[in-house]
This record gives sequence, structure tokens and C-alpha cells, in this order.
Amino acid sequence: MVVNTPETYWKLLDRPLKEISGCKTVYTGIPSPWLNGVIGGVAEEMDQVLRYFYEKDVPFTWWQLESAKNAPALEHFGKSDGMELKLSTLEKPLKRELQVECVSDERALIEFVRTLMQAYEAPDELFDPIFELFSNAGFEMPRLHFIGRMEGEAVSVCSLYIDEDQVASLFNVGTPEPKRKKGYATQLVHEALYYAKEHGLKSSALTSFPDAANIYKRLGYTTSVKFDIFIKK
Repeated sequence: MVVNTPETYWKLLDRPLKEISGCKTVYTGIPSPWLNGVIGGVAEEMDQVLRYFYEKDVPFTWWQLESAKNAPALEHFGKSDGMELKLSTLEKPLKRELQVECVSDERALIEFVRTLMQAYEAPDELFDPIFELFSNAGFEMPRLHFIGRMEGEAVSVCSLYIDEDQVASLFNVGTPEPKRKKGYATQLVHEALYYAKEHGLKSSALTSFPDAANIYKRLGYTTSVKFDIFIKK
């Protein structure tokens, strides 16, 4: 079973993990719950972890397997599906309305980050720290960022992280609000995954919220594990 977790995302961003009370944590200092977090652990181990983040005074998320005990001190944000795909089943994209660019310089990375922030409605004042986070991590293997364009305009983005087991983990799938419901993200993800397949990778993994899971199922992903997500805003 191939599982994509926030731990893999932190590898994409090249952030060191800190173990506290048996839990893996990451702290970036950026005031976004999706850029600080915890994975694993059960309720009995919470106090020390919570104290660490309360002292840092940042929002964060806590990811637990669905079978773990709840985290009652935090708000339950929702559930997420861990999904996997055998790339051998992925067919070549039939149409290519998008122009697809793999980020290879700072100019493109700036556009990638701006488009990603627009897609997730992140405030403009976070651009500098988020750009620095991505810039410091780099944009060469095993980190790949893709921009989908229509008539030169960036309309969708996604990222792949290639781990030591040669699994292509999919992240940062996003389309700004005015460009949604046109199939851009599906086309871009398909192109990025086919790129991974052509470079010899055998499988892919992602985590998805239920309202987006059907998009990935159409590409052949199946659910292998479920997470509960708790959040401290």
C-alpha cells in the first residue's frame, strides 16, 4: 500500500521534522494551519505537543489515522482520503488544451506560488514567506512544480514529490476561483502524472478531501486509508 501523508509534503518543502511525544511535527512560522502541523499520536500524548505549538503561537493541523483516538482539544476539520494509483493504468492524455510548464527558474516559481495562493485564497501578505519556503526547497528532482496555462495565462498548478521508493506524491493541486469547473486541474494533473510515468515511476499517492476525491477516482486513484484532520486556527 502506498500512502501519502503530510510528512511527505514537508519533505516537498524540505522542512525538518521534530519528534515530540512520539508525534512528528513541523513548524515553519508562517501563520497558516496547513504549513505547521502534527501527524500521528493519540489523545494521551497531546499535552506536550499542544504546548509546543501554543508557545509558537501559530495555527496548525493535526493528522491522525481514522482508527486513532480523537483529539478533543482541537476542532475537527474533516476527513481526508489517502489515495493511490498504479501509473501503468494511466493512459496518455487525449487532449492538450493546456500549455504545461515545469518550473525551472525563479520567474516561473513566482508565478506558481502566486497562482497557488490565489487558488487557496491565501492573503497577499504571506507571499514573501511562502515564496521563500518554496525557493529554499528548490524546484529540481525530487521536487517538481507544474503550471497549466491557457493562452499564456496561468490557470492551474500542481506539484510532485518523488520519494526514495520512486512514488510520485501529488500536492498543491489548485485553480483560482474564476478558472474553476473547466477541467484545467484534471488536465494538468493528468499531464504531470504521465510525465512521471514516462520517467519510469510506477505509482502515485495523494491525500484528498471527499468533495474532490471523485476527480482523482476518474484518473484511476483508489482510497487506501482515511485520516481525521483536527485544526487549531
